[in-house]
Amino acid sequence: MVKGYVQIFDTDILLTQRRNLVTLEGRHFFQQKATDLGDLVNFKLTHFAIGDGGVDPHNLFLPVIPQETDTSLRSPIILDQANNLTYLPFTSITHYNRTQTVIEIRIEAEHGPEQFFYSEAGLFASNPTRDVFKLVARVTFPSVYKDRSRRQTLYWWLFF
Repeated sequence: MVKGYVQIFDTDILLTQRRNLVTLEGRHFFQQKATDLGDLVNFKLTHFAIGDGGVDPHNLFLPVIPQETDTSLRSPIILDQANNLTYLPFTSITHYNRTQTVIEIRIEAEHGPEQFFYSEAGLFASNPTRDVFKLVARVTFPSVYKDRSRRQTLYWWLFF
């Protein structure tokens, strides 16, 4: 089974680290990639999104548990304000060996509103035209603050 682990850094400071949940759609995606059969065969891991729906609304530091039936983030944040986009491409993907892959995701200073909190992140697979996205994995964590003076990086480890 595919498993994952996420670390969030603000410059060189580790803000949080959590295990993610590979969704049912994500398991379906990996199964079809392995067998080369099914409607998701042409999809690839390409994008990420963040949102502010990963915590209890009454406590910004109490994450809610992701569900394997999740198909989207609860409350995605528009990261590319100019183009009204919530999904952005990964910064890089590195295979460390046959069983470990790390996806680097940079949330640049210009991404998102002037200032905001986020508490959930998702990995998405997209079709070749990149107009259909499927949630492969989701992670929730205590709220993280971001403003235009900060660039934050998520390292999303996948273990096969």
